[in-house]
Amino acid sequence: MSNKIYNSPSSQPANTYAVGNTNEQEQCRKIAAALHKAEERCGFNAKTGLTGTMYTRVTESNNFGAQLHMPIHTNGFNGKVAGLRIMIGKRGGEAEKKCAAY
Repeated sequence: MSNKIYNSPSSQPANTYAVGNTNEQEQCRKIAAALHKAEERCGFNAKTGLTGTMYTRVTESNNFGAQLHMPIHTNGFNGKVAGLRIMIGKRGGEAEKKCAAY
């Protein structure tokens, strides 16, 4: 079985950016497309959800059999936090090991 990764870019077009006449959904879809291409180049079986909400995509990801679910979202910088944030469903398993690599 190949390693399966499910990419879930933001589905929030109302979250407009301060510059560039663009929004979170548009930019996260671009990120997801580049990530998907890189994942396949590296031998992963990748799927990117472009319809539905983050809630319906969890079901789609589970039905796909993904070992890694990659939500792709952006947030504004508040002067206190920045960078990558990784979340896992439960501690002590494979998810925590994979996240620790980052």
